[in-house]
Amino acid sequence: MMSKGSEEMFKGKNAEYKILGIFGSKMPTEDVKSTMDFICRSAIDSGWRVMMFTTFCDLYSRNTESAGEASVFKLINTDILDAAVVLPETIKNDEVSLSIIADAQAGGIPVVTIDKEFPGVPCVHFDYLTTFEKIVRHVIEDHGCRTVNFMAGLKGNDFSETRLDCFRKILAENGIEYDERRVGYGEFWESPTIKAMDDFMNSGLPMPDAFICCNDSMAITVCQYLSKRGIKVPKDVIVTGFDGIELEKYYQPRLTTGAVDYSEVGSSVMKIILSLLEGKTPGSVTVPYKMRLGGSCGCVSSEAEDPCDKIITLYDRVSNSAWHEDYMFSYLRKATPCSDLHQLADVMSTRGDYCEWFCVNTDIFEKFQDDVRYHGVFTQNMNCMLIRDMDWHDSSGIVFPSAELLPDLERALEKFEVLYFSPLHYMDEVLGYACAAIAFSEEFVYANRRRYISNTAQILENLINRTKLERANSELAEMHIRDPLTGLLNRRGFYKQFDRLCSEGRFIYLFSVDMDRLKYINDTFGHNEGDRAIKAVAASLTSAPGCELVCSRFGGDEFEVIGCGDDFSPDDYISEVRAYLAGYNRSSGAPYRVEVSVGWEKADLSNKNDAGNIDDIIRIADTRMYEDKRSRKAARDQQT
Repeated sequence: MMSKGSEEMFKGKNAEYKILGIFGSKMPTEDVKSTMDFICRSAIDSGWRVMMFTTFCDLYSRNTESAGEASVFKLINTDILDAAVVLPETIKNDEVSLSIIADAQAGGIPVVTIDKEFPGVPCVHFDYLTTFEKIVRHVIEDHGCRTVNFMAGLKGNDFSETRLDCFRKILAENGIEYDERRVGYGEFWESPTIKAMDDFMNSGLPMPDAFICCNDSMAITVCQYLSKRGIKVPKDVIVTGFDGIELEKYYQPRLTTGAVDYSEVGSSVMKIILSLLEGKTPGSVTVPYKMRLGGSCGCVSSEAEDPCDKIITLYDRVSNSAWHEDYMFSYLRKATPCSDLHQLADVMSTRGDYCEWFCVNTDIFEKFQDDVRYHGVFTQNMNCMLIRDMDWHDSSGIVFPSAELLPDLERALEKFEVLYFSPLHYMDEVLGYACAAIAFSEEFVYANRRRYISNTAQILENLINRTKLERANSELAEMHIRDPLTGLLNRRGFYKQFDRLCSEGRFIYLFSVDMDRLKYINDTFGHNEGDRAIKAVAASLTSAPGCELVCSRFGGDEFEVIGCGDDFSPDDYISEVRAYLAGYNRSSGAPYRVEVSVGWEKADLSNKNDAGNIDDIIRIADTRMYEDKRSRKAARDQQT
């Protein structure tokens, strides 16, 4: 890709912007959302615009689903972006992260990673351990706890093992013996934590003064477990967590925990990027977690926050989710019957939540789709099937180069601070991508967006499959009424078309056409040459310009043709057929001539007698065709 000079900016209609691309996975997970939101805010504060490219799941499992999700990362275009931020620990696939980094570096734009360092790329690290150590010291040294249980994560996991080592170190510094029986492995989530608590409660060991947990999810599970058994936190036992997850805000008592300073992450990212754009080579930066004291250790009164306010906030979120789910059911009911993209776009125009664009591959309905789409890339041009603004929409289907990302990118960047790109795919079949405009003055509900995108992808796949099925059924029906050698109608197809003409009451000319000397050609030159000659006759019968024709092959060398129209002339038609064959014989190089004998009869299909006696009409035409054949044979014999 072409790169831009460090001072060049994307030119909107009335302004110039630098554009930051952010690449990550597991949206709408709360920590990912918070990280990206604060990077966006810091970029906007610096006068930048932002493009976010995210998947809904991480890419650790290399399966068809993750392959489809990863397609959105192929949208990176360094002719548009001025810098890139990659979140490898959310993507969880170093091959994908390195590909994004390589594309950015090849385009000459600076790259920063979050929480995982790659050679030659500055990184914003998180200092987990310093704050975790503060929490452990707070429990043991400030609260004087001497008997302490530790809820670890996965055995062998780096995050878990380093925190366990920290716990051991502080116990030793305070003269407390490490007791392995007081270590459980909750594996960072609920079910294993409950099992670890059951094992401890059945061990016969006395209740500890505190439970120190490696993350908030396990800490909340421990609090709930103890509460069910009448053990109060923090009155009877202290509990601490780590990570500062969203759920912790709604739990009572609030946990003593450590949380990322997302504001510092955002400002650190932009400082590095601006330094890189100035031609400097900044090193990596470490952002510490913040220790946040809460009610679970007794340092902050649980009465400091009104639980009713939390309940109302949480209720509003649950209600919004339930409303949106019902809204999506309505969307599915209305969108599923749509027979084309235009109808679907009209339904979507009333169902989306934000200003948005839906861009699909131009070949999604093609019989033979581009195989490379199954390797995570897009067609060269995209079809923007829907542009939805808050007060208008366009469902006309604008075709534009995929490298431009959107058909009206300059207008979008002028109007909106953040553009959020999501993949549209079904398993590993890449359908396209969607883009939504984010305004930080309004709440953007990523969970609702995920539901909407997932439903739309399913609707698109159903529409594609239905189109393919209809095409297959149509092709199957054609196979039953077509002659496989010539592509003309067979006997069944001919009679079906005759019935149609009868229903229309048409005046017709019916031609009986017989190829001359097919047996001689087959016996002398082979059946391949015979087939070649048959196809030449078929082509001659359909060659007459401006004629409305029903052409059929009844079998072997027998053909039936119906000509219609007020200006149709049977003599002119026969002349056109014979002129075509004469030209064929001159140019074919074959050691034989392809010729036909023809007889015809006219019929008024508005007349019941004619309409009901197709076989009689064919018989009359056949008789005349044989008369023509005898006459032509006699003429040839006379010449020889």
